[in-house]
Amino acid sequence: MESKATNLQLIRQIATWILNYNHLNGITDMEIGELIDNCKTFLEKEPSFIRVKAPVIIFSDIHGNFTDLLEFFRLLVPGMISLEEPKLNLLFLGDYVDRFNKLFKHLPLCALVNGCILCMHGGLPRIKNWNELAQVKKPKKIGDCYNDYDDSNAVVNDLLWADPTNNLESNNGMNSWFNDDRQTSIKFNDLYIREFMNRFPHIKGIVRGHEHVNSGYKLNADRTMCTLFTAPRYDRRTDSGCVMKGDFVWLDPTALGRNDSRQFNLQSSEFPAIAARVLSVWTDQQGGEHIILLDDQSNKLELGATEFQRWAIRPMHPTSIQGVSDLIQMVELHEAALLRNFQIRHRQNIYHTFIGNRILVSLNNLLEDGLPTDENQRKQLIRSYRQRPPHELLPHIYAFGAEILRFVKNGKNNCCVVFSGETASGKSESFKQLLTFLSADFANQNFETKLHSAQLIIEAFTNAKTSRNINASRHGKYLELNYTFNNEISQIIIASAKFELFFLEIHRVVEAFVVQSGES
Repeated sequence: MESKATNLQLIRQIATWILNYNHLNGITDMEIGELIDNCKTFLEKEPSFIRVKAPVIIFSDIHGNFTDLLEFFRLLVPGMISLEEPKLNLLFLGDYVDRFNKLFKHLPLCALVNGCILCMHGGLPRIKNWNELAQVKKPKKIGDCYNDYDDSNAVVNDLLWADPTNNLESNNGMNSWFNDDRQTSIKFNDLYIREFMNRFPHIKGIVRGHEHVNSGYKLNADRTMCTLFTAPRYDRRTDSGCVMKGDFVWLDPTALGRNDSRQFNLQSSEFPAIAARVLSVWTDQQGGEHIILLDDQSNKLELGATEFQRWAIRPMHPTSIQGVSDLIQMVELHEAALLRNFQIRHRQNIYHTFIGNRILVSLNNLLEDGLPTDENQRKQLIRSYRQRPPHELLPHIYAFGAEILRFVKNGKNNCCVVFSGETASGKSESFKQLLTFLSADFANQNFETKLHSAQLIIEAFTNAKTSRNINASRHGKYLELNYTFNNEISQIIIASAKFELFFLEIHRVVEAFVVQSGES
């Protein structure tokens, strides 16, 4: 293989002709062949499964659209136009152009970004062991994998041809089935993705291409898989191209000085921004570095090197960018990461987050998370939560209740539930919602009515107004529910119940006022 300098010289010569003259008339076939041979020698040493570190820009289907690829470079990595070595990684997911197949069969087949974002061209492979990805041997001629279903070729076929449905809908009870559109590999739903991510819990997100998307990108219902399509105006359509850039950072809002014009209004309903996206980094004539950020509140900030250090800016792990439904999926477990995760979900009107399947965090649950007010509809919703398997349940007070019933029924053990939170955090409301779910008895509605009536009576005598809450509980409640199994309807039902109260506060501040100097 020729020296790196010789290869770069040839690449610069070819790129110069393309950029300046938009053709290769000044380059000989021998020179192009030489470059391809050198690239082939390099790619032969690459494994089929590569690991990539952030910062990274992910490109999907290019389809030979070199002009728009250069435009992406101008916007995102300007140094690439002058062939400077980029300060970040560039990851391409295939569909470049149907030429040079002898070279392309040596390309890697999938990539793992920062140890947790799995990237491929097509879709998730049907693997039981994670090592199967690294065991795929190159070169792989795509046509040989299309109909040949030995174990290795089947993995390659799925990585290149599988497609998601982006929803929970199954096909005759199956979460994956033959891909009729491609006449090979599989289609798979979000439940298949959940099973894959449960099997390999270090995977926190998936990025793939392979499908045209008008907006340039598309998320599945669970927001765990992103389909990218980079080539704009594909097939003469007027649409957008898209790339992904791993450029989110954490901010320290307390670093703002009192006289700083960008100081946040801490009295407003908005939280101070604790994260931002890097828009650009540049150097002034004196050599000073500057970074331009767009924070979570859509404020654009420009920081110099000194401010950058003062704000203690740190890179954000990919699991913290979009938010997760279960906090055990997060890699960063610090205060800012937890708060931002709750903020993201709350803005999406999602008020519950799991910590495993034994702890549920509930925010602003007075909005009831879309619970129907009609009694029949609510009963129907409760019945559906009781019947659905655990992996289909998103974080919700009813999903937590379903886990409790499953624990009691399968293990035949006692179960204790603790509601904890500050004043006016919604403990009583969460208690009532959970009680509604647990006490729903489709065979004995009279008992259920009595239980809820007792709850209302307790609140009428023991709740009071405070300076922070118009209906605060002045007591602790202890409710004991005893279940039995009803063989006729094949479910557990309440056999008896008992309320107990214990006063936690005898006195409470109901109004606060300032005493003027000199007054008694």
